[in-house]
Amino acid sequence: MKQRYNKLAAQFYDLGKKTQDVKFYYNYAKKIEGEVLEVGCGTGRVATYLAQRGIPVTGLDNSQHTIDQSKIKCRKARCKNSLVFIKADAKNFKLNKKFKLIIMPFRVFQCFLTIKDQRAVLKNIKKHLAKDGKLIFDVYYPNPKILNDFSGKENVVGIFPHNKQKILKTYINNKIDQKKQITTTEIRYYRKGKTNNILLAKNTIKMKYFYKKEMQDLLKSEKFKIEKIYSDFVSKKFKPGKEMIFVCKKS
Repeated sequence: MKQRYNKLAAQFYDLGKKTQDVKFYYNYAKKIEGEVLEVGCGTGRVATYLAQRGIPVTGLDNSQHTIDQSKIKCRKARCKNSLVFIKADAKNFKLNKKFKLIIMPFRVFQCFLTIKDQRAVLKNIKKHLAKDGKLIFDVYYPNPKILNDFSGKENVVGIFPHNKQKILKTYINNKIDQKKQITTTEIRYYRKGKTNNILLAKNTIKMKYFYKKEMQDLLKSEKFKIEKIYSDFVSKKFKPGKEMIFVCKKS
């Protein structure tokens, strides 16, 4: 996972993110007895939510800036006894325990751009998954309208309060490689002013998009059995939409 966030970008990371997924992951986590591993925990949005509700969590990420923000969020939520954060690479981390539930929320798996890295992540997760454990993760469902709109136009996500400031968040779809199925998007954060906006931070994100059959074949080849596929975090059936949420176990 080669995405990098500077200190300011990490502070603004969660602005504008929808929250339906946290309850979805919590509903699975509360059914198990034991610790949850979140791979690619970012700033601790999901991990903190689970820990606040009494579920022990290990959060793993490769960015020290986002780990630092996770710890701040954890202290504010007063759940440090239920939550551990580790800076490590998803491809080769080594923990001396297995988990009944491993999650990768908010399209983390799409940060692994090559088949070599994707297989390495799945193999390593499988090593850390208990015999009857589940792997749950979500990826973006390719939308032809969006994939055909990489014009370089700056789009507004919204304006959000942050530390007594108003932060304007935007994104620019800069580039798409349709052969490799990789998109390049720049996220920008401005301090909203009365007459002008001041750019505070920006980061560039490259993401791999997957088609449903492609993802199914990859999981099968790495000895995972798909139990369910959802298209959002509330419905019970799959239909082409915005997300693909995979619930898997070892085959």
